[in-house]
Amino acid sequence: MLHRLPERLVTEVDVPRMYEEILSAAIAITQSDAGTVQVYDPETKSLVLLVTRNFERKMTDYFYRVDADSHTSCGIVLRTGGRTFVDFDEDPTDEACRMYVEAGYRSAQETPLVSRNGTPLGMLSTHWRETKHRPSERQLRSLDLLARQAADLIEGRQKERVWRESEGRYHALAANLPNGAAFVVDRDLRYLLAEGEALGNLGFTPESFLGKTIFEVLEPELAAEYEPNYRAALEGRSVRTEHTAHGRRFATHVGPLTDAEGRVYAALAVSYDITIET
Repeated sequence: MLHRLPERLVTEVDVPRMYEEILSAAIAITQSDAGTVQVYDPETKSLVLLVTRNFERKMTDYFYRVDADSHTSCGIVLRTGGRTFVDFDEDPTDEACRMYVEAGYRSAQETPLVSRNGTPLGMLSTHWRETKHRPSERQLRSLDLLARQAADLIEGRQKERVWRESEGRYHALAANLPNGAAFVVDRDLRYLLAEGEALGNLGFTPESFLGKTIFEVLEPELAAEYEPNYRAALEGRSVRTEHTAHGRRFATHVGPLTDAEGRVYAALAVSYDITIET
């Protein structure tokens, strides 16, 4: 099941369906009776409920948004980055606990979804009707693998959304660069944008670059020269350099592109033709 999930999710254009696939896999792995997927909203510092399974409307409304800084199990898990197990008892003073008990759920696990650099992305939870249920070690290992795959895919979709929202601005920038060109590459050094007057002057089109890595487009020597500059930008640093390509001299500034939270998701290179004509 797990080895087929990434392929399905990568090709899934319906984002709600993507979360449904993740939740279905988690419930199957843990053999649970219910589950939820929450995504972290950095603007409100809260966990927002995206997908549920086997919960009534009353509960989904109540848990739709949970303060990530709260002392709830979800808040604690998100801050610590470690999974927790929860047992629900009939404590009348704890409304959340009481609602789970009334719905017939007596235990749960909550696994944080975290990017590879430690940024919180969301929460994957499954629930059982059995009291004090705990998954086996094998189930937990599979759940960890699923959480890693899910976090990578969610982060990738978030970066794609950020890029789509800003893409028009960079197209406009590139189109108005006299004797220049603008390039955007992702973390795989794959071109997301390549436009500008300098491209046409050298006989290239955007299609010559888009969807390809720098190693597929550029001569090996030029790719080797560009790679460390792009890598530096993807680490948050800016680089200014000059180089010769196709018989022309270019001045280039390479810098990071960041999202609203300051996370680098791509690198932008702006080049100007500074060749002195003789």
